Amino acid sequence: MTTNILSLYTIYLYALYFMVFWCIVLPAGSVFGVNVKFILAFFMLGLFFLCDSRKKFLVAPLIILLLFYFFVVMWMLLGMFYGYQVADVLEETKLFSSTGLLVYLCYMAVYDGILDTKTFLKFIVNCVFIYAFLKVFFTGLIFFKMVEISFFKEIYFSVFGQSFITMCISSDLWRMAHTCDIFLPVAVFLILNKFVEYKKTSNTLIVLSFFILAIFFSYTRFIWGYFVFVLCISFFENRMYRHYLILFGIIIAILVPILADSKIFDVIGDLITQRFAGAETLDSDLIRQNQFYVLCNFWLKHPFFGWGMGSHVVGYIRSETYAFSYEIQWLSFLYKFGIVGILCLMAFIFIPVIVFLNSILKEHKATKSVLATRQQKCILSSWCRVDQGSLVLNIGGLPSRSFSVMLLYAFFLIGGFTNPILFTAPFAIVSVVVLLLVKDKS
Repeated sequence: MTTNILSLYTIYLYALYFMVFWCIVLPAGSVFGVNVKFILAFFMLGLFFLCDSRKKFLVAPLIILLLFYFFVVMWMLLGMFYGYQVADVLEETKLFSSTGLLVYLCYMAVYDGILDTKTFLKFIVNCVFIYAFLKVFFTGLIFFKMVEISFFKEIYFSVFGQSFITMCISSDLWRMAHTCDIFLPVAVFLILNKFVEYKKTSNTLIVLSFFILAIFFSYTRFIWGYFVFVLCISFFENRMYRHYLILFGIIIAILVPILADSKIFDVIGDLITQRFAGAETLDSDLIRQNQFYVLCNFWLKHPFFGWGMGSHVVGYIRSETYAFSYEIQWLSFLYKFGIVGILCLMAFIFIPVIVFLNSILKEHKATKSVLATRQQKCILSSWCRVDQGSLVLNIGGLPSRSFSVMLLYAFFLIGGFTNPILFTAPFAIVSVVVLLLVKDKS
């Protein structure tokens, strides 16, 4: 019996690794029309209940998952009631369902001892490296005219049933952007803050180099901003100087040869200007502006419960494959779920914040008696400390890295105002990372 249980655990562990790899490296849930991600998620759920012979499930996460599915089913029925295409309603329902289930399964795998947090985080960063390597590799193939961008998009669409965002950056240099790009700044954060470490400095150098190149090739303003934000919040952490010297060396090594040629400098300047004020950028922003007014007007027709899953405004869509997907995602959620629904949705989204606040309260109670006897000294030490010449902030006695993790998550959520990243596979993985880091108070 024990052997069978161990075998089930092994199958479950490899299935989980494959699922996470799929979500990070492969940018679609379906292959040749089969939704592999959705099927695999529920297969893993069955394995999870079978292999846990103790039946001592953590009650709170299971209740939250059931409440989440109740929310999904209610708004799925609402979308069908308003007459939206069943295919669109079911597709968005599957997207939400698999996202919630993935968060639950990854968190419970760590809780159940199937894998530990550090191993899980390093696997995630390694998967992001594979994604970054492939992104840079295919960008190079297209740049050197070994593969045509049109041929690559055709093959991509025939396999995954969807396309990716493209833009001609300069001459034969093409942008290939996808929601998976959001992992890149998060992976940089994990390395810079020593949540994930490599034994050799050279390995760190190589990994960060590919991350920086992939971030640039994403050619996405939010990803660039997120990367800068990660550098800023990581700056206040202690024992970070070695990694910053490495990162500084990478940037200098890339920029010096480029800036040595004034013509190349002018090209780089034009590329950045084009991304922030070019014709295509202005057109994209104008589309967002039109979507804003349209979604607001339709939301006002059903302000409390919205229009349901799969809902969209005909004539104002960005994707033929996913008509329900909007770049102003927070506003689209208000349009789809109304005031009541979006409050329910935010309750699920802010679970890591609740865990963080709960950790602060526990730390405060644990140090309350000490503060009473050594009030002045402990009040100061509970909010800051000096470590190796660096000022390190604490929030209510909580290690500052937990606070920086919450800042990372907050900026990620802000991305929902400009990119459809919420309740996708990247959202699920990032949520698990944040939840585990805050829970463990690494």
